[in-house]
Amino acid sequence: MHKLRPQPAWDRTCTAAAAAGLLWELHMRLDLGAFELEKQGEAVECSLDILLNALTARRVRLGRSITRKERHNRNCI
Repeated sequence: MHKLRPQPAWDRTCTAAAAAGLLWELHMRLDLGAFELEKQGEAVECSLDILLNALTARRVRLGRSITRKERHNRNCI
């Protein structure tokens, strides 16, 4: 098994954040309001905050930078 290297995303543009946003949007639909999807979205948001704090603390503890280097995407169309 390989080592995974999770990286905190400051702008929160990740799959879990997208899922949380989708849960919030689905909750706004009248036909889905009874499923209490906002609670699930809140749980995902809370988990993301905890994960980001843990990853940031780990990088600081190891003496690594907590900011990302900006990448040049000149090949994007």
